[in-house]
Amino acid sequence: KAASLPIATNHNAAATVNGRLYAFGGTSSRAFVYDPGRDAWTEVASMRYSHGGTPAVAVTGGKIYVAGGTGPDMVGHELEVYDPGADKWQVLAPMGIQRNHTAGGAIGGRFHVVGGRGSPNASTAHEAYDPATNTWTTRAQLPTGRSGIAAGVIGDRPLRVRWGDSAALW
Repeated sequence: KAASLPIATNHNAAATVNGRLYAFGGTSSRAFVYDPGRDAWTEVASMRYSHGGTPAVAVTGGKIYVAGGTGPDMVGHELEVYDPGADKWQVLAPMGIQRNHTAGGAIGGRFHVVGGRGSPNASTAHEAYDPATNTWTTRAQLPTGRSGIAAGVIGDRPLRVRWGDSAALW
């Protein structure tokens, strides 16, 4: 059993960098890092937005990217990046489609965000963010709408997602 997260939250997000677990979003803009060697959580810099409602998350270049979600002062297309070395969040170019309850992953150095809810085109949306240019590109839509979903990327390859008689590989 590991130490409990210092605050209660839901619909938050998490990512790992350099063997440490980062937890953020949900019901507040506060962020924490878990050190398994010490079995302890430490508060780190807070985000600009709370990114509740299950935002998409990816790690690329040693930084954590968080897009979408819901919360005070949010529209639902916001993007922030966290640099663990600098302990700093930075607001970046927003997605083209507002959404929450979405999923994402890093493939080829780009942050792909798929599906979601919160706007008419959210459930089939697929956008890719390029950190080198701070821009989003619209990609091929999902074959059927999805929200409240999860995604996984292992070794720069997306996992095949299967539902019913359909499969998607983005």
